[in-house]
Amino acid sequence: PFLIKHVNGTLEYSREGIFLRSLKGNVQNEDYEALGEIDAFIGVGNARKKIDINIPNSKITEKLLKMIPEVGEQVWEKYDPKGNIDLSLTYESNEDQSVKDYTVKVMCKGVDAKYPNFPYRLTNIVGFLEMDGQNVYFKDMSGSFFDEVKTNRFTLDGDINLKSKEKRFNLSIPNLNLTEQIIKFIPNKGEEIWSNNKPKGQVDLYVNYNGYEDSSKDEYFTTVDCKGNEIECTKLPIIVSGIIKVSDIIGRIVIDKNKLQCKSLRGYVVSGKQLSHATCNGVLGLSNGNNDAFFSVIDLRVTNDLIDKFQKYLKNEWIQVQPEGWVDIKFDYEGSDKEPKSNYSLVLNTEGCELSFSKIPIRISEIHTRLSFENGYFVSKDFSGSFSGGRINGTAEIDKKITDGKYTGDFK
Repeated sequence: PFLIKHVNGTLEYSREGIFLRSLKGNVQNEDYEALGEIDAFIGVGNARKKIDINIPNSKITEKLLKMIPEVGEQVWEKYDPKGNIDLSLTYESNEDQSVKDYTVKVMCKGVDAKYPNFPYRLTNIVGFLEMDGQNVYFKDMSGSFFDEVKTNRFTLDGDINLKSKEKRFNLSIPNLNLTEQIIKFIPNKGEEIWSNNKPKGQVDLYVNYNGYEDSSKDEYFTTVDCKGNEIECTKLPIIVSGIIKVSDIIGRIVIDKNKLQCKSLRGYVVSGKQLSHATCNGVLGLSNGNNDAFFSVIDLRVTNDLIDKFQKYLKNEWIQVQPEGWVDIKFDYEGSDKEPKSNYSLVLNTEGCELSFSKIPIRISEIHTRLSFENGYFVSKDFSGSFSGGRINGTAEIDKKITDGKYTGDFK
C-alpha cells in the first residue's frame, strides 16, 4: 500500500514474468519515510508471485500494520503500538492459490503499547516477533512499565496459533512492585485479594499461561516469591474483628486455576509495638472452596488489642484470658464451601498469662499450660499457675456444643 520514491535497482522482463532485483527507495509510510528494499518475481498473468520486502527502522502506523495479513488490524486497534521496528515480509502464491504462504518478521526497537485492561502502558519493548501464516511467535521480548512509583521490567516468550486460537506464554517480572491496580488486574480473584489482604512490597513473579478459544479451558501456573512483603489479613476464620498485620514476609506462593498454595511463608505478626515470628503453609481452593491451612506464631505478647481480635476463643462466657504474659499460637484450619461449618484446632502454649473462668469463681495468674480449642471443645492439660498466694495444678475441659455447655476440671 506504500508509495516508494527515488527507486534504484534492476527490473528484468522475460517470457516467465518480471524480476525486481534489489530495488531500493524511500517508502512513504503516512507522514514518515524509511529506506526499504524489495526483491520479487511476478509471473505472467500473476500466475506466481514471490515477494521479499525489508523496511528497517520503520515507524509503526495504521497503514503499516494493516499490511500484515490476518492480525495487523487487530493489533493496531487492540494494542495501540507506537515506535520503530525493523520489518521483513515474504509472500509467495501460485495461480490457483493452492500455495499461499507468508512470513512476517518484526524486530521491536523500543516500542510502546497497551495491554487490554492492564492499568499501565508497556514501554521500551524490544525483541523479535515472527508470523508464518499458522502461528505468531514472541521471542526474547522484554520491556517495562511505570506504576507511578517505580519502573518494573518484564520478559516474555510465547506463541499464538492463528487457526485454533490456542496460545502459550511465559512471563517473568522480577522485583514487581505490588499496587492496588496490579492486584485488581488478577482474573476473578483480584478484587477479593486486595480487599482482604492489601499486599504491599515487591515480589518476583513467574507466569506460565495456556489459553484456548474457549476461555473456560484456560490454564495458568503462577509462582510468586515474596521479598519482605506486608499484608493486612481481615478474613482469617479465627479473627472476630479488626486486622492481623504481617510484615517482612518471605517464601513462595504458587497459584493455578484450581488452588493457591502457601509454601513455607515466614514473617512477623505486628501487634502494637511487638513483632512475633509467624509461619504459614496451606492450600486454598479457588474453584471448589476447599481450604486447608496451618499457621504458627511464637512469642506473642497478650494485649487487649490481640484478645479483641480472638474474642471468640480467648474472652467469652466460659474463659477470660487477661492481657498478661506470652503465647505461642498454632492454628490448623480445614474448610469447604459445601460444609456449613469449618473444622479447626487452635493450640495456645501460654507463658505467664492470667486466666479466669466465668463459670468458676477463680482467677489464676502466671499460667503455664497448653490450651486446645477444637470445634467448640476446650481442653487445658498440664495446667500450672498461681492462685491465692499458692500454686495450682490440674486440667480443665469445656464442651460448648452441648446445650448450656459442659465443663469438668481437676485441680490441686
